[in-house]
Amino acid sequence: TTLAFTWKAVAMLEMLMFPPQRGNVEDISLKAHAVLLAFMMAVFNFKVVLAFRNCHNIQMMQVCLNAVPVVLIFATLVAWTQSTLGAAIEKLEEQNDQTQLAIYQKLRIVA
Repeated sequence: TTLAFTWKAVAMLEMLMFPPQRGNVEDISLKAHAVLLAFMMAVFNFKVVLAFRNCHNIQMMQVCLNAVPVVLIFATLVAWTQSTLGAAIEKLEEQNDQTQLAIYQKLRIVA
C-alpha cells in the first residue's frame, strides 16, 4: 500500500505540473521526472522506516532524519505546482477562456 500511495501522489503532481493542454510530450523535462522519482523514493523510504519502527527499537531522531528529505522535496513540489498553476491561470486570462480559467482557479485553491 505504501508504494501505491506514493505512486498516486506522484501521478497527481505530474498531472498538475504537466497538464495535457501543453501538447508535446518532449516539453516534460528530465529534471522534473528526476525530482518526482526522488520524492517517490524518499516517501517510500520514510514509510518503510515508520513501519520498521513499530517492530524494532528505532530512535525518534532516526525517524525525523528520514523525514527531512520528504519535507524538503514536498515543499519544493508545492511551490513548483503553485507557480505552474499561476502561469497557466495568467495564460488563460490572456486568452479570455473563462471555463478553463474557473477550473484552474479551483485547482489552485485545492493544491
